[in-house]
Amino acid sequence: MAVHSNIPESGPAAGGRRPVPSEPPAAGGRRPMPSEPPADRGGIEGTPVPPADRMGGSERRPREIVPEALADRVQTGFQDLSRLLGAIKETLQSKDGQVQQTLQALPTFLQQVPRIHRAEIECLAQISKQLEHMGGGTRDVLARLEGLPDLLRTLAVSQAEQQRFLENLQSRMSEHLDVQSKAIREGLEQQRKSSQTQLDMVRALATTQEEVFATFQSTQNRALNVFHRAQQQAMSQHRDTQQVMGRQVEMLVERVHSAQTRVFWLSISIAALAAGGLIAVLLLG
Repeated sequence: MAVHSNIPESGPAAGGRRPVPSEPPAAGGRRPMPSEPPADRGGIEGTPVPPADRMGGSERRPREIVPEALADRVQTGFQDLSRLLGAIKETLQSKDGQVQQTLQALPTFLQQVPRIHRAEIECLAQISKQLEHMGGGTRDVLARLEGLPDLLRTLAVSQAEQQRFLENLQSRMSEHLDVQSKAIREGLEQQRKSSQTQLDMVRALATTQEEVFATFQSTQNRALNVFHRAQQQAMSQHRDTQQVMGRQVEMLVERVHSAQTRVFWLSISIAALAAGGLIAVLLLG
């Protein structure tokens, strides 16, 4: 934090009291700068004139230093410094609040992901069971169709016409049933192969999901460990930064106090010189 070093500072006046301003501050919170000192009136008012100037020398005189203006400027500098430190504190507090909100929301999100994967695995297991049940029903239908020609042969009658009719019917039905049985067998075989393929795919997918879930859990644990370490490092850096800023503020306060002390003794020296010059003028005049 850089602070301009040319801001005039002033310490407490003699007796622990700050000089009282003689005029109210102007608009904006700052006092007007002191005007030029009044002209010398018999060596009593204004800055005392050296003997060389009274004998026809240069008409210039040093500008009068007013402690009230210096005190005003020091007070304004302290107010600006207080506002700057307050803004820095608010910024750090807002960043800390954002980090805390992010840390509070992260565990909830990470807890929801494994639940979704478990629901998907349970759904795939139910589909696998249903496919196995359908395969068992298909095998039962096949067994019943294989026994159908034998059932038709037992229905033959003793009469010749009925026998021939039934034989022709049986031959036709047998051919037709053989064709249908062959078609059904082929269809069921294809369905069984398709069901087996789907079952293998579901099992492979379930295995893959379990591996992905295990990998995700390990990755999540590593990420949480890395996050906790990063959080600890960030908190440590934050504490170090606060300590460095505190030391900088202490150094700044010490410099301001030193500057105030120098200005105070300078004001006393100037007042003593002015009093000595006034006494010299009165004695010589």
